[in-house]
Amino acid sequence: MRAALDVLSLRGRAHPMATVTAWSFPADSANAYTMLSCHGLEAWGDTPGAVAVQLWPSRVNIARLPLVTIRALALGYRSAVTGPILSPDFAEHLLREGLASNLVCEFHAGPGAPWAIPFTRPSDWHDTLSSIADASGFQSYANLPVNVYGVTAPAGADHLPDPPMVNAERMALIHARCLEARGTVDPVEIAGLLYGDEPLAMNGHPVLGLPFASGFAVAHNVVSAGIRRLGCTIAEAFHLPTDELVGT
Repeated sequence: MRAALDVLSLRGRAHPMATVTAWSFPADSANAYTMLSCHGLEAWGDTPGAVAVQLWPSRVNIARLPLVTIRALALGYRSAVTGPILSPDFAEHLLREGLASNLVCEFHAGPGAPWAIPFTRPSDWHDTLSSIADASGFQSYANLPVNVYGVTAPAGADHLPDPPMVNAERMALIHARCLEARGTVDPVEIAGLLYGDEPLAMNGHPVLGLPFASGFAVAHNVVSAGIRRLGCTIAEAFHLPTDELVGT
């Protein structure tokens, strides 16, 4: 995180977060959502100056931990710049996520899109779940008793997909759909625009016809284009008004 804060430093301007406190917790192998949809790694950083991580320490999770943590740090950093926003609109969500993934770009030299790292199934995750099941005396993780909103039930195999490859024509339509909705403050609509149909369906909401996590790709592209258009650095971009990077 220190390296990320160094990237965000601006000459003559103090950081909006004087300190950052990080907490790391072991992931609960009996939490089906954490293990199946989050692949054993979650990070939260929306509160300025605080980052919390929940980790199942598989080989790939340990490798991607710094990048997922930097994303969380970036969300809190932007919140520190803006101050509390009671009902941030979708444009602000686009900006925060786009800033976060562009900051991750500064440290990501491997394959795959930087915005997709938190949502992509690790290559060793099938073997990791199998080893958990074996240690627990079950044939597969799907049979493992887990906590589902306070009810014990077999884990099953339902999980969110990897972010799909989307061709340029469809991506342009998704981009336009997201920008048309940038003024919305409805949390369900914002969730659908960012995360796509699968999470909405899993929680019983009508879907919007969008691929999983496609809003994060839009956020990355919008902010990347804004940074190029304005000729600013990623550090400067964190301090810009939303409409300068996302439009009105």
